Amino acid sequence: MSGLILPGFGALGIIFCSILGLLVGSFINVAAIRIPLGQSIIAPPSHCMHCHRRLQIVDLIPVASYLLLKGKCRYCGIRISARYILGELIACAAFMLLGLWWGVGTELIVALVLASVLLTAALTDSQELIIPDKLIWFAIVSGVVLRLWIHPLPLWNYGLGFLAGGGVLYAVAWVGWKLYGKDVMGGGDIKLLAVIGLFAGLPAVVVTLMAASVLALGVTGLRALFGAYHRGEVIAFGPYLALGGLMGYLWAEPLAAGYRSWLLSLMGAY
Repeated sequence: MSGLILPGFGALGIIFCSILGLLVGSFINVAAIRIPLGQSIIAPPSHCMHCHRRLQIVDLIPVASYLLLKGKCRYCGIRISARYILGELIACAAFMLLGLWWGVGTELIVALVLASVLLTAALTDSQELIIPDKLIWFAIVSGVVLRLWIHPLPLWNYGLGFLAGGGVLYAVAWVGWKLYGKDVMGGGDIKLLAVIGLFAGLPAVVVTLMAASVLALGVTGLRALFGAYHRGEVIAFGPYLALGGLMGYLWAEPLAAGYRSWLLSLMGAY
């Protein structure tokens, strides 16, 4: 695994990944709205959700258009949700980070596809409490194709990651149903962790689940502390899985290698 910052990945690489992230983030914003509604992500062209006027190129420049228009539609003046610019900025930051981590190479393709899937899942789940099957199927097909082509780990590792990722959350859902008689884990969450295992391998599943659980508990605890969380409220776990998945993808292998080295040194001491 590569580490920050790769030699040879200079200013041009950073600029390219940042611009690509902004463009992909803009597309993901559209996909996150349309896919849960069963709409095409291609047609009709981008338009204002209020007045339905078709947006021109000048209205679609990531971040810049939002700032120049002061967060309002050029045609009807209605306020545009800040989630659009937030999605673009998060994608920009993620793409830049992954570019710095992997540098110019084939694994960067895998990283950017995974980041795009995770961000889309986080947005759809936070907005609609759903991770669409269309997104999951795209992720599975693209993950299989990419990992057959690019596989720094043995292929069986990605296969086991897929099975373990789906299996562990399915087990949690099954136990929750038996204990409480209701769903404690969404089907989309189960499939998303399976996808993360497919892209990132078996060790990443463990890191993802641990990181996502800690993040979810921490945020929910803070919300409860300030009175923003109510008992029985449905929690969108997708965003936490997405962030945990990125952490697992980047850090699971170094963590596993460090743990193995520690064990070997411990055994050597005895």
